Amino acid sequence: MRGTGVGRAITRELWGREAAAQVIAGRAIAATLMQAFAPVLGGFLQVWFGWRANFVVVALLAGAATALVIRYVPKDQAANRPPFGIGAMFVGYRSLIGTRRFLSYAFTAAGSHAGFHIFAAGAPAVLILGFGVRPEDYGFYAALPPMGFLVGSFLSNRLTQRLGIDGLIAIGSLVLIPAGSTMVTLALLGVTSPYAIIAPMILICCGSGLITPNATAGSLGVNAGVIGTAAGLGSFMQMTGAAGATAALSLGPSGSPLMLASVIALAGVFAVTAFAALIQYESRAGQGVARA
Repeated sequence: MRGTGVGRAITRELWGREAAAQVIAGRAIAATLMQAFAPVLGGFLQVWFGWRANFVVVALLAGAATALVIRYVPKDQAANRPPFGIGAMFVGYRSLIGTRRFLSYAFTAAGSHAGFHIFAAGAPAVLILGFGVRPEDYGFYAALPPMGFLVGSFLSNRLTQRLGIDGLIAIGSLVLIPAGSTMVTLALLGVTSPYAIIAPMILICCGSGLITPNATAGSLGVNAGVIGTAAGLGSFMQMTGAAGATAALSLGPSGSPLMLASVIALAGVFAVTAFAALIQYESRAGQGVARA
């Protein structure tokens, strides 16, 4: 968690607003690929060398990452910054919480980011217990939604400079809401095919890949003086939002496709509503400036 926040802060300091979104999207591609292939590698390591081999490989990768950070990440210009203090940190938090642009972008990122976490927590019960998918076949279905996120992140990486972060968030919203609505509709109709969940989820993850990196970059660009604080607070909001939305699954019966679809769809609606509120607010502010 700390690494995520620090990485985002460094990214925003080294690159501009749109360029930071590109870099965050590129990192998301790498992270998704690692999440997809790491269990496969871990399984082979366990079979060949025993379970302790996984910890050895993780330690080696951590050492390599540390060496790369020391070698290539530029030093912070500490001389140009005021001394750090706990009081200044809380002042930064208070400033961000009182900034509408930060909250809108952060809530947008949190809502779009939550969908896959909800799916990961609820899909095993729905597909295995509800739809009769064999446990050994579940991994195949679970591996498909991240492919949608890869596509969305790739498009975000390529198109942010051309369309801007708000443009890509808008496009992602046009994917996210119809996909969530389709999942809910199929659940209401009682369709029991695994693809009634998986197919819309691929599109939802694609929308998340378009929205999350750009909304994250937007939240980091609100105040150049508290980028690190913004990165930490934004990451905290994403994680707690995903945890809260996942916990909402317990409000319905276990293995209910309608409950799973509804929570995922509501998370998407939350993200799009937060972004729409920001656009409306900035439009009114622009009209006020024009009148003045």
